Amino acid sequence: CLHPTKPELAAQRIEAVDYQVGLQLAKRYTRN
Repeated sequence: CLHPTKPELAAQRIEAVDYQVGLQLAKRYTRN
């Protein structure tokens, strides 16, 4: 059975996405 999305898991997923986006932005700024 699939467990309902837990706020903790959702938060971790959002943090992971923000982290990846931050890395991409950092690469852009460092390139320029």
